[in-house]
Parts: sequence; structure tokens; C-alpha cells
Amino acid sequence: MLKTGRTEALFEGALETYKGAAKHLDEALAELDRAELVKAAEESWAAVLQATNAFIVAQSGVEPKPDDGQETSKHLLSLPEWQAEECDEELKELTEQYFSLTHILHDTVICERDIEPVSVLIQDIREVADYIRECERLAGLGGG
Repeated sequence: MLKTGRTEALFEGALETYKGAAKHLDEALAELDRAELVKAAEESWAAVLQATNAFIVAQSGVEPKPDDGQETSKHLLSLPEWQAEECDEELKELTEQYFSLTHILHDTVICERDIEPVSVLIQDIREVADYIRECERLAGLGGG
């Protein structure tokens, strides 16, 4: 693992971004405000990208473009661990969670503006904090 100041800064940014998402989620639930729920999803997606990019930096030293989910996906699947004969199970699980969050937060909510079912969206937004911690843990920076 490459434990650099940049990696730590990216993880700190992901956590700060997620705090904003959690605030929007609280407001959305208190006011039953769909626009706040979309904002929470947008910030959650940004936090997912930041945490995933930090994990990639820790693994490879390469930093994908900050707002390019396709580049992040490409780099995640290009990690040397994926090229090994037997890929680490934790990396597989993290990657599956990344693509699940990509589908719900980015593809469904941000691109299609579809927040239904709301209960699934709320659950996914809440899971982002755990995802960030898991990225940190697998990057060797604690978390978990």
C-alpha cells in the first residue's frame, strides 16, 4: 500500500463530502423533500468516487480524474490484484459494492432522476459511510 498524504487527503475529503450528504438526507427525511434526497445521493456519489480513488491511489499510485466514474471503474478493475490468478475476496466485495452504488446513486438517481424506491435509496446513502471505512481499511489506513 502507498500511504501518502494525498491518499489520506482523499479519504478525508470523502468523509467530509459524506457528512454533507448525511445532512441533506436528514433534511430530506424531516421535510419529505425529494430535492434534498437527490442532493444527498449526489454528494454520496461524490464521496464514493473520492474514497474509491483514494483506494486506487493507495494500491497503485495512480489517481483517476476526480469526477470521472468511468475512469475510476477502469482503474479499479485494472489493479494488479484483479490480474492475479485468484482475486482477493475483499477486493471483489468492495468492487461489487462500488458498482452497486454506481448503479443506484449515479445511473438511477443522478442520470435518470429516479429516486424510487425511496427506501432503497436511503439505505444506499447510509451505506456509503461503511463503504468509505472499508476502502480505508483495505488501503491500510484504518477505517473498519
